[in-house]
Amino acid sequence: MRSLRVLVAGVSVGLAFILFSPLAVKAQCSFVDFSSVSGLSLVGSAHQSGNVLRLTDGYGQGGAAWCTSKTFVGNGFSVNFQFRITGYMGGDGFTFAIQNSSPTALGFNGGDLGFSDIPNGIAVEFDTYFNGDQCDVSQDEVGFLKSGSGNGGTDHCTNGIGSPVDLSSLGTPITLYDGNLHTATVTYFPGSLTLVLDGQTVLSQAVTLDNYVALDHGRAWLGFTGATGAAWETADIVSWSVEANQPAYNLGFMDDYGRSALCLDTHYGNFQWTVYKGNGTGNSYQGPADLTTGSGYQRAVASPGSGMGMYLIYYTTAHRAAATFTFRPDAVSSALYDQDTTNDETSCGGQE
Repeated sequence: MRSLRVLVAGVSVGLAFILFSPLAVKAQCSFVDFSSVSGLSLVGSAHQSGNVLRLTDGYGQGGAAWCTSKTFVGNGFSVNFQFRITGYMGGDGFTFAIQNSSPTALGFNGGDLGFSDIPNGIAVEFDTYFNGDQCDVSQDEVGFLKSGSGNGGTDHCTNGIGSPVDLSSLGTPITLYDGNLHTATVTYFPGSLTLVLDGQTVLSQAVTLDNYVALDHGRAWLGFTGATGAAWETADIVSWSVEANQPAYNLGFMDDYGRSALCLDTHYGNFQWTVYKGNGTGNSYQGPADLTTGSGYQRAVASPGSGMGMYLIYYTTAHRAAATFTFRPDAVSSALYDQDTTNDETSCGGQE
């Protein structure tokens, strides 16, 4: 046990359980432009066109683009992207989507916007075709959608989350397909999802992602889908940036000899291991962890596929913990022994 002190509500105390505030960090899916599409899975009609990501540009198409690495979204994120729709010949639109089905997922064409029939997902739609039988309100609308099956999966009557918004009815009307560059910001804080379009807050809804997406240790694939039918348009994503909050680590351990610290997010199952150097600074490694709770103990193991080896056994009644960590690419091998976890305090910084 390496005893440090922390000030909580004005009182200096020692403790093992600390809630670390999640910090917003730049995620891997960030593109100033699309002169390179490295890190994206392009499906169907989606392709690189010059410096833009083109989802559709002809009749009867469906395309999707997903970040190949899942992003931690459970504790909140902010996504900003610019788009332009040109050559408007009637529809149909595109979505920004979050899903845990597949990095090659693609739904139906036409009014289903390439999102319909992708299970385990949620989307923000930018709809440029009026489907009255699907409770659309305009050929120029935005809305939130949950996953639906079969044709008509983007039906607001059954799969809408809240009501869609007619952009022509805003104080400052917006036309999605006017050929101009538009800027969208999608922000999620646990319990709330918001869309700001060209500086106007157009959608805000009580949403908890876990209710719509089975998150993988708080992670999911982020991307875009788009589609056309008999009507068509050219839909381009011009830039895309993602900032996502880190896991909220709520359980920490400090090595008795000051060599390392381990922090766990026991809600979604994530860990951060810090290897300390002689001057008190250190390198941190983060990844998903599989957690097990038994009688008098908790166990955490780095999830398969994380590329790291981590094993923790924490004796909750005896207040002792032991753990090991390896990361071969950096030739890192580290250990942690904590004989009294009741007065540990660790600092879990680093980046997701």
